[in-house]
Amino acid sequence: NAGSTSTHSWSLLPLHAERTDWRPCVFVTMILTGLVVLIFLLIGVAIGYQGADWPGVKARILHPYLPTAVLLYLPWALVQQTLFQFYLLGRMCTLCPSLHPLAQSLLNGLVFGVVHTTDIWILLLAALGGTLWSCLYLRYRRLWPLVISHALIGTTFYYWVYGYDLASRWRVLLGSA
Repeated sequence: NAGSTSTHSWSLLPLHAERTDWRPCVFVTMILTGLVVLIFLLIGVAIGYQGADWPGVKARILHPYLPTAVLLYLPWALVQQTLFQFYLLGRMCTLCPSLHPLAQSLLNGLVFGVVHTTDIWILLLAALGGTLWSCLYLRYRRLWPLVISHALIGTTFYYWVYGYDLASRWRVLLGSA
């Protein structure tokens, strides 16, 4: 089974994709990511404006630690995407080969959402994101665009929609504050 798994589920690209052409995956992933980030931006502007007019918008959207948080989020996104796309989705494809790829993606996305159960909005967003990332992984077999997407979406969601300063929270968590 190990040989079959490594050649059929994890390492081979779909027949229509070439191993050297990563551009379609990056293009599709970044378009979808950009749309989600734009939605979060609009929500953040509305929340910031409602709370404190334009200074509130500036404070929420142009947070000085946001770029740092994206960079710090990348390793965690890499761990999650590797576990869920490369390993779990790969195992699901091997164990349930008769399932349609969309069903495999949906199941993987639901599990991804369940492990993000801190509140209902994060669960729903994670399930939707996990499903889309699973579809993209099955289509292109590229992990790094998904990692970047995950870091950008996660960071902008927390800063712009929830108003959480991730970088400061991580600094406190690591004991260097």
